Amino acid sequence: MSCFSSRPVRGAGLLALAFCLDAAASQSPVTVQVTGMARAWASFNLQDHPETVGHDRHSLQMLRVSGALDAKIGLPHATALLGGRADYDADTAYRRRLEDQAGNRQAGEYNRFSLRTAALELPVGPARLTVGRQQVVWGVTDFFHATNRLHGYDYRWRSFLEPEPGELRKPLNLVRLQAPLPRHTAIDLVLRPPQNRQGDIGNTYDLFGGRWANQPNKGLDFFGPTSLTYDYDHPAGRARDVAGGVQILGTAGAVSWSLSAQRSNVLDPVVNPSSAIGATPFRVEPRGPLGDFIFPLVNVFGGTGSIALGSVTLAGEVAYMKNTPFNHGTDFLAGGLPGFAGIVRKDLVTSTAKATWLVDTPWLGTSSPTFVSAQVFNATVLNFDRADDIVYLAGFGLPRKRHSAVATLVVGTAFRNDRIRPGVVTGIDVSYGGGFFIPSVEFGPHAGWTVRLEADLFFPSGQKRHVGQAEQRAGLFGYYANNNQFLVRVSRQF
Repeated sequence: MSCFSSRPVRGAGLLALAFCLDAAASQSPVTVQVTGMARAWASFNLQDHPETVGHDRHSLQMLRVSGALDAKIGLPHATALLGGRADYDADTAYRRRLEDQAGNRQAGEYNRFSLRTAALELPVGPARLTVGRQQVVWGVTDFFHATNRLHGYDYRWRSFLEPEPGELRKPLNLVRLQAPLPRHTAIDLVLRPPQNRQGDIGNTYDLFGGRWANQPNKGLDFFGPTSLTYDYDHPAGRARDVAGGVQILGTAGAVSWSLSAQRSNVLDPVVNPSSAIGATPFRVEPRGPLGDFIFPLVNVFGGTGSIALGSVTLAGEVAYMKNTPFNHGTDFLAGGLPGFAGIVRKDLVTSTAKATWLVDTPWLGTSSPTFVSAQVFNATVLNFDRADDIVYLAGFGLPRKRHSAVATLVVGTAFRNDRIRPGVVTGIDVSYGGGFFIPSVEFGPHAGWTVRLEADLFFPSGQKRHVGQAEQRAGLFGYYANNNQFLVRVSRQF
């Protein structure tokens, strides 16, 4: 196969050139390891949505297939990493009803090919330099990551429910240097150059009226001609701004620790509202008739720690985010557009505490110890003032409190030589009420095949039943009201 092609592939040209030059400069053999995954999902609604037309209960909510290939290419003086994924969402009757109600077509939100990895690893003395498209994961806890602020997540097709975070995490073009330091420490430097696409930054949510739009927004397209847009070039934070971070990590006896500093765009967008609706725009007038979704840059300083005490592991994270943006105005436009009054900036401290342990359960007939993990996440607004009238989320009237805490519990067991693995993930919103309960069972692997059955059940303490309703009770799990579902997932590794 020729090293040169008349049809360059965007994003892989530099990697291909490095591959060819390195291979040509040495007679050492080139090694290639290829792994892959084929996966299919089918999910079914267990409830009707109050805002949609027709009956949703028992309808096929999602039918999706995905294929991924990853290659590790050993070159004489470097290692090339390549990975891609193709996703296809079937055009179900349920989706067509949502599209008709929203007045859009949603296939483009789900069907795509993405280059997940295209990076070159180079040894630099005792250090390692990785350049290209990749994922960097900092922190020691699950669900809520206080110090892991570089990458956003794509929640459009599965919300937060996919067990493997890497399936939802959005890769970035990065330059990363990892190097050892004296006294059992190391440094991890990450630079995000301007060469990233606009949609690569921040979290991406279902704002187009699809299956994971917050209640009551299914069938409502926020990007319609009279609504909102994304602004990736706002002066408070641009997608092409240089960003990144540095982490120092090490061990002290039985304790593993890290300290980090990052400058990156906020993960969750805030609304820069339009003066046309009587709001106060943030620094510049938005392009959208109602406003723009923006991702301001923030500085994040944090640390992590963990220690193993016998069969129990304790871990925690804490991060300080200066001038974090929040929307305000719980009763703006008589409660019709809460949070659209403007943006206020506050200092925020997020923290996570986690305890994990293995419990011997031979009395259950398990083939391995039972895994148990408990976690508490808290976000504290330091200079909190009720007069600021901050909302928990723009579009919902729930006033934000000084402390916002969520507690989760994960339990996993295994039977029949670990071929049958039931588990439960559950959580409660300590500050605003509501919770979720996700029982599951996974069978396999058998000849590379794995089958997962899962129920996703939500228990809101308050909900918003129709657009424009003035309410102040719908919190995090109110967004998932009437969205219980049953899922079947089949995977084949090769």
